[in-house]
Amino acid sequence: MDAYDEPAALVDLVIDRLGFGTAERAALERQKARFLTGVTRPFVTEAQPKAGLPPFPEGPFRFVALDVETANNDRGSICQIGVACVRPDASIETWVTHVDPRTDHWTCSHIHGITQKTVTGAPTFAEVLPVLRPALDGLTVYQHSGFDRSAVRAACAAIGCDEPDWTWQDSVGVARRAWPELKGNGGHGLASLKAHLGLSFRHHDAGEDARAAAEIVLHAEGARIAPARRAVMDDDFDVIEEEDTGPPPR
Repeated sequence: MDAYDEPAALVDLVIDRLGFGTAERAALERQKARFLTGVTRPFVTEAQPKAGLPPFPEGPFRFVALDVETANNDRGSICQIGVACVRPDASIETWVTHVDPRTDHWTCSHIHGITQKTVTGAPTFAEVLPVLRPALDGLTVYQHSGFDRSAVRAACAAIGCDEPDWTWQDSVGVARRAWPELKGNGGHGLASLKAHLGLSFRHHDAGEDARAAAEIVLHAEGARIAPARRAVMDDDFDVIEEEDTGPPPR
């Protein structure tokens, strides 16, 4: 039969309906390249850090907190990473960068305000990971719920490299042990803890949320003095209930 052009719109619709994420789309691109050229294209591994990436703060640090924002519901579509680095004197230095997830699907822009235009010229995850992997090695890495680690894992799978062997902890678990009275009275999400502890940050910015998670741990340790308890409304829905993962570092 005569050759005909690929029905690209139909194929894209099928891929969307199947819910394919970054890893699956990358696999399809490799198969397409193999079919067209006869050459198998290997997984993309960690690249060299991109010039212009902000330098990561120099330690020593007691622990760090990490937060990510994603372009869409695919957890590997990381478009911003923030790391709050806590020094021995409890001061915090925050590192943040936008990330180009190489996607046309931006269904989460209404949450964080980041768009495809925002990340134009930003490094890819493969270019950011060589900075983060050694910087966080050997440190306790806090996340506020389990989303951030799962996003890092998905982004690593998409570029065909192993997930960093970081020591993860959950600041939600720390908050539950420190303020059990919030259960059923606002909960332990960032919005509730913001009101309860008098924190000041812009929610759904990776750098700001990472700093908030670090401050929650410091408050729980007693390194921060919380204001008098106030009533809070249960208007936060960004916490994934997960098993506690251990006490804060000492």
